[in-house]
Amino acid sequence: MRRLPLAVAALIALTVLAVYGRGVARYASLGDDAFISFRYARHLADGLGLVFNPGERVEGYTNFLWVVMLALGMRLGLAPELLSNLVGVASGALVLAALFLLPGGRGPRELLGWLAPAALALSRTFTAWSTGGLETQLFTLAVIAALLALLREPDTARWPVSAWLFALATLVRPEGALFAGVALLFLAADAVRGRLVRLVRFGVVYGGIVGAHLLWRHHYYGFWLPNTFYAKVPGLWLEQGWAYVRLFHDDYRIGWLLPLMALPVVRRRERTPRVLAAVVLAQLAYVVAIGGDRFEFRFFVVILPYVYWLIAEGIHELPGPWFRAALAGLVLVATQLGSARPEARVTRIGVASVQDCKRYGARRQADGQALRALIDRGILPRGLRIAVGGAGALPYYTDWYTVDVFGLNDVRVAHQPVERRTVPGHERVAPAAYLAEKQVGLWDVLDGPLLPPDTDVLWQRVENADYRGPIRCLELAGRYLVFATTLPEAAHRALFRDLAACPADGRRLDDRGAGG
Repeated sequence: MRRLPLAVAALIALTVLAVYGRGVARYASLGDDAFISFRYARHLADGLGLVFNPGERVEGYTNFLWVVMLALGMRLGLAPELLSNLVGVASGALVLAALFLLPGGRGPRELLGWLAPAALALSRTFTAWSTGGLETQLFTLAVIAALLALLREPDTARWPVSAWLFALATLVRPEGALFAGVALLFLAADAVRGRLVRLVRFGVVYGGIVGAHLLWRHHYYGFWLPNTFYAKVPGLWLEQGWAYVRLFHDDYRIGWLLPLMALPVVRRRERTPRVLAAVVLAQLAYVVAIGGDRFEFRFFVVILPYVYWLIAEGIHELPGPWFRAALAGLVLVATQLGSARPEARVTRIGVASVQDCKRYGARRQADGQALRALIDRGILPRGLRIAVGGAGALPYYTDWYTVDVFGLNDVRVAHQPVERRTVPGHERVAPAAYLAEKQVGLWDVLDGPLLPPDTDVLWQRVENADYRGPIRCLELAGRYLVFATTLPEAAHRALFRDLAACPADGRRLDDRGAGG
């Protein structure tokens, strides 16, 4: 294939980065879940340990190195709200560049080499999860770096860099072990052909690092797996998992491109297509098995680079430059149309869209900051205990002792049985009796305790809530503070003695049944 002039390649690179930047800016956000990691990081930076509530060791995060990085940033005076998204965006940009380094692929001086970076830059999924405050793109970068090392390092490497990088990826997210397992399978195949030393060295390095972290986890938290795993993965949920995959196909039409992805695997002798295809299949199997994710396609970000790389290489296997160019154009058009699909702007089958995640995160941050200001003014107590479903921004800003009703930071809730399958990751729910045992004074039953001083809005939110027990409404600096409580009347009055009940409807709210 004819090589592009350097100036043309540079212009394409700038265009792809501009498209990526536009997508990042459009979907830029801080999701509520990011503030869970922020709270752990702040407590670590303050010397309280890797804990959500001081004095309680529960691993309610799933991103060890991400939390440690944020804590180091906080020690240096960097706000996690800024640092997290800066690292995410930079990681995404580096992933785009890393695609050119995969052995057997097209370089930046070949037009088809730009298909995968351009498709990712157009993808709502890839650009949206470059922000959000989560570790998604750092994990994606760590995995592609590990795969590059695996595919490029010599068999004689004394201490394989790939093993170190796979271990780091596993400490960013535990799913890194899945991709390390793929690497071990290929190394085991080599060992059968007489290359046992490389397999042993890989196993020693990777096992040593990850094993040390496992021992520390068990010593510090008392479990071999994060508490989030017990809270979110009650067992196989193949039906929901397939629905999650079908939803992704409905948006991007990836299923139609599977034959293209298979072409480089079956027609080439080099290892890269087979390794990348195995990585994609392993992650797909994992996602289907656990029932997908609460957030739209977040778990697909880590494999999207390889999906589009395989598609590009499959197109390269076909005859005719004009035919190849037309197919590449169709892939980009399908990606753009999928990213702009109106149906994807709302929550579907329990999977929250990136737009809904953005709106929810912004609302929770606003509530958390407003409550913090009221605490600092002495209007709300500092020692309040709360229970919330969105356990991010409210606990982070208020610094109140918090019970996550879905069990992310609570061992007892995380290990209770699941009565029925509902929303992925939100199926174990703390019973009211347990919250009473924890002396919860403010139970956020409306998924947002602050409302405008409008009784019509108040009753609309109350009637739409799942909770059917008594609800309290207090006037609070020009707004309504609406919540349930597990405290006896005297204790409740002592906590909020300076706040008046909302006019007219306070009595009716108090009389709503016998509890949740």
